[in-house]
Amino acid sequence: MALARERNRPAEYVEQHHEEPRSVGGSSQAINLVWLTAREHLVAHKLWARMELDPTRRRKAQNALWAMTVMRGRDNAGRIIPSSREYAAAKAAMIQSRVGIERSQECKDKIAASLKSHFAENGCHNKGRSFAHLTDEERSRIFGSGNRGRIQPSEERERRAAKLRKPRSEAAKINIRLGALKREAAKKQQRKEQHGIA
Repeated sequence: MALARERNRPAEYVEQHHEEPRSVGGSSQAINLVWLTAREHLVAHKLWARMELDPTRRRKAQNALWAMTVMRGRDNAGRIIPSSREYAAAKAAMIQSRVGIERSQECKDKIAASLKSHFAENGCHNKGRSFAHLTDEERSRIFGSGNRGRIQPSEERERRAAKLRKPRSEAAKINIRLGALKREAAKKQQRKEQHGIA
């Protein structure tokens, strides 16, 4: 970093790197920024992820490396996709760094607020999307694969069971019945149209 700070800004494509990362309290003031080429920037984050000893900072380093190498966004849409080996290593390290981490309520609130503002601005990519064309086996394979083989803590199992045991209100029951009636009426109408019945 000292060499990068002393040299002139390279003529090739460069990126700003925070010497003390923002995720651990670093500022975006000029004294904390240095210009690195894309390759140097990636190497710097790889080294940080490998050398960091503090568990919390190490987790943040792994997340930053994952974001640099894999996540696609407005700021890194032109990045070269990493090799399969680098992808697998970054993914495994990021997942391992999150094992056993219990988020604080403040952290959960920040994530919720961030997601709400994201969906309010960009909409939800699954809104209005239908999966009716999938068979039960395909749905299980696609949507169930994330939890397959995962051992749920007993507290989580109990919380989900309690949620399922929770009685529905009368208004909810009426809404469910109305929805079923509407779907049945739509199916009848579709069958009539298919058979040419007016």
